[in-house]
Amino acid sequence: MYLDARDCRLIDAVAEDGSLTRAGQRLNITQPALSRHLRDLEERLRLTLFSRTGRRMVLTSAGQRMRVHARDVLDALARAESDAQALSGRKPEQLRICTECYTCYHWLPRVLTRFTQMHPGCDVTVVPEVTRRPLSALLEEQVDLALVSEVSRDKRLRFEQVFDDEFVAVVGAAHPWADRRFVMPRDFADQHVLLIAPPEHSTLLNEFLKPAGVKPRRISEVVLSEAALAMAESGYGVAPLPRWAAAPQVRAGTVVPLRLGKVGLHRHWSIATRRTDSRARHIADFSALVSRMAPGELQYAGSRT
Repeated sequence: MYLDARDCRLIDAVAEDGSLTRAGQRLNITQPALSRHLRDLEERLRLTLFSRTGRRMVLTSAGQRMRVHARDVLDALARAESDAQALSGRKPEQLRICTECYTCYHWLPRVLTRFTQMHPGCDVTVVPEVTRRPLSALLEEQVDLALVSEVSRDKRLRFEQVFDDEFVAVVGAAHPWADRRFVMPRDFADQHVLLIAPPEHSTLLNEFLKPAGVKPRRISEVVLSEAALAMAESGYGVAPLPRWAAAPQVRAGTVVPLRLGKVGLHRHWSIATRRTDSRARHIADFSALVSRMAPGELQYAGSRT
């Protein structure tokens, strides 16, 4: 009975993706080959590592313990590879990142901290100046990875969906809407809307109000989410924001998040990379971290909707 690095990568990838097919794509292995590898590994260990729940692979209690060991091994290997790279004088790996929304910087630092532990020799840079044009920056090789909520059909790019979030209307606790659970497009006709994105890029305007033919009474570009929240809290206007961006103020009871429409307005976030780079291990590892960590960062207690 033995374990090697391939076994550790299998355990970690299947646990991350919850699917043999998706894990195989990340590891560049066909699904049948990965299935045979997993079956062989479980026979060698005499353990069942995953249970099949519908289409999802879920770690068993034994699998959870083995994944901890697998992650330790992979982290140690990453450090060893980084040291070897430095000793050989090779150019270090680099990862230049941008997002299409400044609010992502609320949670991104924790992901970056974990990533640099896994890849201590990787030169990581956040490039905020291309926030408004992430995909063109990616194609122009100004960044290596972009976090976006819109995908394109450009065959030079690869998109991997990593998490969902919800856009809400944030108002002060004394606002006339404060006792509601949701608002409809027509409700905005007499409101002052505080945008953190230019109107042409606004999720609220383009996906919620324009299809209904509604224009707010007034629109102000605030840019900073913290400023928009402070203004909404004071009753100066309505701030359309990701639900998680207002989490501390919601917990404090100073603002209220209202669902946009009865079912809400949800966004699907993806990691965009150049197809030629998407299989690089450090890029694949960063994508996996975002997929695993971001949902937890976005959640908070006390939701009213």
